[in-house]
Amino acid sequence: MLTFANTFIGKTQINLDTTYFQSFLQELSIQDENLFIVGEAHDVKSTLATEFFIIKNLAKKINTIYIEGGKSEAELLNIFLKTGDSTILNYTRARKTNSDYKVFLDSIYALNKKNKLTFYGFDFERPVCVGYLFSKWFLNVKMNNNLNMDSLSQHIISSDEIESKTLEDVRKKSWKLQLVFDKLKTSFYENEDEYEDILDSNLYTFKQIIFNPVKANFNTRDKNFANTMLHYEKAKGLGNSIIIVGSDHLVTKQSFIPLLLGKLPKKYSIYSFFFIYKNCESTDNNGIKIYNSKKQLLPFLRKESENLPSINFYISQEQLIPTKNKKMKTVITEFYNQ
Repeated sequence: MLTFANTFIGKTQINLDTTYFQSFLQELSIQDENLFIVGEAHDVKSTLATEFFIIKNLAKKINTIYIEGGKSEAELLNIFLKTGDSTILNYTRARKTNSDYKVFLDSIYALNKKNKLTFYGFDFERPVCVGYLFSKWFLNVKMNNNLNMDSLSQHIISSDEIESKTLEDVRKKSWKLQLVFDKLKTSFYENEDEYEDILDSNLYTFKQIIFNPVKANFNTRDKNFANTMLHYEKAKGLGNSIIIVGSDHLVTKQSFIPLLLGKLPKKYSIYSFFFIYKNCESTDNNGIKIYNSKKQLLPFLRKESENLPSINFYISQEQLIPTKNKKMKTVITEFYNQ
């Protein structure tokens, strides 16, 4: 018997199976090294609202959110959480007017007042995020090697003034940014002391950005995702964390999550929320396009409420993610008619 409750995130109302979710929460131990994974479809209606519902209910068990974004975007989101300055979001992927992502981040900001959260990024860098940070760090700075950092920052921002419409647009911008990073790496090696004096406490983040190994190369991206997360694991551990990533990065042996799980220490209890969609609107097409998950995933929908707008949870007895990790449970998250 499914029991639903209307839940709001911003102005979005979603009909969620809250009874099952609460029973799932009671099974978790706050003492365990819990790692949560959300496998989503980007830009599908109610996805971000459901992610916030999950994060809000796990707030006492998590303190870190890993996003499919660069280290520069994560830095901006953390500044936003500390200051509440929403103009910063204009230099992130939330820059669309009234975007679902912005509503999601506003909700995280409100939640953060009670439950302190930190964002980390594991994807490639976006020019608009990098340019904004550099414009603050290098205001009116001209390096000893005559590199005008102020002008360079504005150049990076202007290269991303028009939002990308296709993956090819994203790739082109990313590779142009890599050319800038190559110049900055050379400059950094030649003037390391000067960069240290200018950047002070921001030096570490600067190095993380320009030396980020993840590129907009879709042949190597998953492997570099996994390596980046393994660096985080070694540095700070991944317990009490949630990873949010597209579901395509979960389903094959050479995709991100299976690669990561194959190398993680066995101490983690892992729960994946695998989002599966049927007859849902795609928000990036103004509600015109109807989105369904891939055919091989649709049999995992139980169809109890397929004629109603609803979102349900259940633990799958079958493992959707190819992994030998025996401490993993998959929570199927069913989206109908969103």
